[in-house]
Amino acid sequence: MTLDILAFLVIYEEGSISLYEAAIILGIQADEVMITLSNIESLVSVSPDTNDGMGASLLHKSLQDFLLHQHRSQDLFIDRISTISKHCIDLIRIFIGKYILHDFLRSN
Repeated sequence: MTLDILAFLVIYEEGSISLYEAAIILGIQADEVMITLSNIESLVSVSPDTNDGMGASLLHKSLQDFLLHQHRSQDLFIDRISTISKHCIDLIRIFIGKYILHDFLRSN
């Protein structure tokens, strides 16, 4: 799970996705994200973001470079394209699930 959370910090522009939004996309509780990040506080900084949520950023640019370089990071490699694709699919599932449930409840 740590690598999944780090992927948001590595791939997306700082401040573009709050930790709460990342938790929703990952299907976990926001508390789990915060606990996970607190375990790697030497690598990340957590702070309030502009959308009244919590944001985070990497403390070391070299970590981003390392995680995006397959040869160097090996098992820790974050594949930018496949990760973004997975997040898009997860968002579609969330969106469809929310509106299908809403329509079902409204029709009954």
